[in-house]
Amino acid sequence: MEVLERDDWQCQKCGNKKLTLHVHHLRYLPNKDPWEYGTNDLLTLCADCHEYETETRKEQEDQLIEMLRIRKFMSDDIGCIVDFLLRASEIYHPEHLSLSLRWNLWSKPGVKNGRNLLAGLIENFQTRGKGHGKI
Repeated sequence: MEVLERDDWQCQKCGNKKLTLHVHHLRYLPNKDPWEYGTNDLLTLCADCHEYETETRKEQEDQLIEMLRIRKFMSDDIGCIVDFLLRASEIYHPEHLSLSLRWNLWSKPGVKNGRNLLAGLIENFQTRGKGHGKI
């Protein structure tokens, strides 16, 4: 109930308040029962979004890892991407990060904000990423 109340009884992906709501585990940890997780590891999703997330998450994660390997990203490169995502999640409310990143790619004011984040990512790559300063 605490997670549903925190999330204002609405899906944190699509905003729906009418469909059946589920408490979604963002991750599973070894030797931990589902009811032992803190609220930071839980998110309210409607039945449709929960089904989609459950069905596609592993595949999307695998595709991301495969792309990083195929494109020859090294650990420092991945660290730069992690730093970028952490900075983005500090700027935008975490529940809306995905929509915010999409907005940054498609709207004029968003592109400006996105460029600032991207400039930070590029600077990170130059100082600790590929080629010691070369992108």
